[in-house]
Amino acid sequence: MSFAPPPPRLVVVGATGWYGKTLVHEYVLAYGDRAAADNLLLYASRPSLLSLEIKGRSLKLPVAHLAEAPHQSLGDFDGLLWYAFILKNKLPEIGCEAYRIANESIATHVFDCLSANPHLRTVFFSSGAAYGLTKCPAYEVDPYAHLKIHYERKLSRLGPLVTIYPYASIGKYVPDHFSFAVASFIYQAIKTGRIVIEAKNPVVRSYGSVHDFSRLLLRFFEHKDWSDGTVPSSIVPVTHTIELIQLAHEVAVALERDIDIISSIEMEENASVYITSDFSYGAQLSRFGISPLGLTQQLRDMMKGWAFLSAHE
Repeated sequence: MSFAPPPPRLVVVGATGWYGKTLVHEYVLAYGDRAAADNLLLYASRPSLLSLEIKGRSLKLPVAHLAEAPHQSLGDFDGLLWYAFILKNKLPEIGCEAYRIANESIATHVFDCLSANPHLRTVFFSSGAAYGLTKCPAYEVDPYAHLKIHYERKLSRLGPLVTIYPYASIGKYVPDHFSFAVASFIYQAIKTGRIVIEAKNPVVRSYGSVHDFSRLLLRFFEHKDWSDGTVPSSIVPVTHTIELIQLAHEVAVALERDIDIISSIEMEENASVYITSDFSYGAQLSRFGISPLGLTQQLRDMMKGWAFLSAHE
């Protein structure tokens, strides 16, 4: 007789961001409301209540200030997921020095927490832009990549670590329709019945579902021994690679309606390519019994998010 593993006990740093919210969403689906309330410690830059809509039910969970994390007793917790980070698009608004200070404040709390609890296994949310870089760029050249690589290297010296290198992501909790091209396409299609692609060159991107890799991370934490080779040191969560015009057609298919697609792309121009050559993700999902969502289902899940509610009205 086989027994289901107990729900992992997890610290989620950046629980109110859309990746953190997705992790909590998938946790509730996997283990239930009570397990989430009992086994998750949620942190963000300010205390709040995390609100989720799951299968027609509303769920609220408390979120504490990140500064409290190093002072919690975490001896019976399994791991920490570090999502919190000031996004790259904030750099022009706040400037390089303020950007460094804000991220260093987050990092200080995380490293203090891990120093006080060295048994915790860690997941670090990096970036596709940092994947494969063998040298850490100077902060003045690329502040975002510099900090991501610097923190990853520091974490790797502390204990067991899995690093996520996402490319373009698809998921229900995307915060707004300006986040990615796919979010903009969905919003335009619902609101106006057309998609306008404002690009000169063809653009090819790799995409993956936040829900897929969140489910995978939970399976990682169910597996207690990260030293036996079963849990990889990194994941590159990509299931589809697609050009913008084709992506627009996929959005129309997911909506099941006729959409006018207006494009300024000159196909003879050289393509801008943001893809990965790491194709191990499918095998990682399969090893843990997870079937990835198809692109149509990923898009439909994203369309249900609150970022598109006003477009449906």
